[in-house]
Amino acid sequence: MLAAQILVQAVSWPLVAMLAWPGPRARASAVAVVGVVVLVGSNALLATDATGESGLARVCAAVIQCAVAVVFAVYPSGRPVPAWIGWVAGAGIAVQVTNLAAGFRLEAQPWWSWQYVLTWSLLLWGQLSRYRSRADARERQQVRWVLATFLTMVAGFLVMTIVTVDGLVAEEATEPAAMLLLTLPGVGLSLGLLVPTSANLDRVLRWVLAIGGWSLLVSTTIALSAAAAAGLSAAGTRWVVAGCAAAVGAAGWRAAGRLAERVVYGRRRDPLGALTDLDGMLAAHHDATVVPQTVVRVIAQALGVERVEIRAGDALLAAEGPAPDGPVTDFPVVYRGERVATVGVAPRRGEQTLTAADVAVVARVCAYAGPALQGARALVELVESRARTVLAREEERKRLRAYLHDDLAPTFSGLGLSAAALEQFALAGDARAIAVARRLADELATATRQLREVAYDLRPPALDDRGLVAALSDRIVVPGSTPQVRLTARLDDARLPAAVEAAAFRIVSEAVMNVRRHAAARSCTVDLRAAGDRLEFAVADDGVGVGPAVTPGVGVRSMRERAAELGGDLTLSRGPDGGTIVAGWLPLTTATTATTATAMTTVTTEATP
Repeated sequence: MLAAQILVQAVSWPLVAMLAWPGPRARASAVAVVGVVVLVGSNALLATDATGESGLARVCAAVIQCAVAVVFAVYPSGRPVPAWIGWVAGAGIAVQVTNLAAGFRLEAQPWWSWQYVLTWSLLLWGQLSRYRSRADARERQQVRWVLATFLTMVAGFLVMTIVTVDGLVAEEATEPAAMLLLTLPGVGLSLGLLVPTSANLDRVLRWVLAIGGWSLLVSTTIALSAAAAAGLSAAGTRWVVAGCAAAVGAAGWRAAGRLAERVVYGRRRDPLGALTDLDGMLAAHHDATVVPQTVVRVIAQALGVERVEIRAGDALLAAEGPAPDGPVTDFPVVYRGERVATVGVAPRRGEQTLTAADVAVVARVCAYAGPALQGARALVELVESRARTVLAREEERKRLRAYLHDDLAPTFSGLGLSAAALEQFALAGDARAIAVARRLADELATATRQLREVAYDLRPPALDDRGLVAALSDRIVVPGSTPQVRLTARLDDARLPAAVEAAAFRIVSEAVMNVRRHAAARSCTVDLRAAGDRLEFAVADDGVGVGPAVTPGVGVRSMRERAAELGGDLTLSRGPDGGTIVAGWLPLTTATTATTATAMTTVTTEATP
């Protein structure tokens, strides 16, 4: 008992000092601060009397009841919220004042203990109502401290009631714990005024509510079953009470947990619960294009907020709820260092900001939704890429047809006429045959040039004539240019597949072109190497680099599409020392790799200023 008394004094008076000094400058009303000071100080004085029978102890108990009524009615804003709680507080104070005036004779009445239960229950319900209809996030955090500590005290007393039934634990042994429990509301009120945002108490509050509700259910069951079994023997009464308590306790724990979750979170679940909902909804849909709407719906249902939207750049992918009037908090959805989308969440009606628990839920959902959104985006891009491929193929066919019909066809028709004229002149011994032969030679040269231009558009001839490394060197290594490009290649002696050469040539050329246009780099390194059954490439520069959540442009999408067409991959990232790294790989066919020579040659080409 002495240790508990010392602990109460060591906690109470520093709290009073802190409230008296920084408390008036905090965002709380003077009435709330004074009420908490009186409550904490009275608890400290009450703890000096171990029996609680002295006149000072009885006066302190009355003052504590009045202080609790005032503080619970106006904490923390200074206004009674809800309005009816002011009448409850007034009635509680009137009862205590009447008892003092009557010389504590009201305490002998049978209803005296029940008025505590009724008054404190209504005051607690008022704080719960304030918690559910809070004005802003800070006030809700302040009320959390009150509810968490007060309900811990109630749950503690209920547990002590259960363990002292039928002498299981002596009541005297619980007196130090009861003394410490009585100080908890004052501690919670003080912390709510001084440091309301120092801890996230949602989980604590949920567990306290669950344990408190379960303890109340079990203790009520014990009292009712003991009364019902009063006619049995002592042993029979114990068995009846134990059986009823065990049955009700086992069945009631789950219900108490659900009720606590409903009170603390409302419609909002904890992060893991929201992720479970998201996983179930994603698994129920086979259409990847509905993923953005699914993510939005999960967040809206989990938080109960007014508005949730998801955007990709300036494009709105999905939204839930009306357009917001107030601020919207943005959360990035990042996958492999790239911002896939942005989730915007507006607070609930009557709130100005999201709570810390809200932010935790949205952040977890965004992290989990990143791969799903990336997959949905990749599917959309794949469909669009296929459509563009079909359109490009038809446009290329149209262009080739027009070229063959409008250019080459007349050219070959002219060649045919010239050949026929040459034959006639030659048979007749006409001297004009020489001029016709010269014109025919010129027309053949023109036709040959036109055919070469068509072939070059279809595939750069340098790839077939000299190979990938030489073609790239001619294309990207320009002496005296900035940035200075250095090409290093470790490839097999055998030629690469034509599709791989063409894709690597165009991807690396596009990457180097992006460096020249956007990176402001001084040097650029291109590395090519054959690794097993695939060709790996990397283009690194020392320029400005990409941001932590880069949105790819047309060039990057084009490079990724070229790699994906062959079953490869391409990534865009920031280098360890700055700059940008474009890295990827392309698969090599089995037939090609089987005939590859084991000897490796190293080719290094760089521009010299």
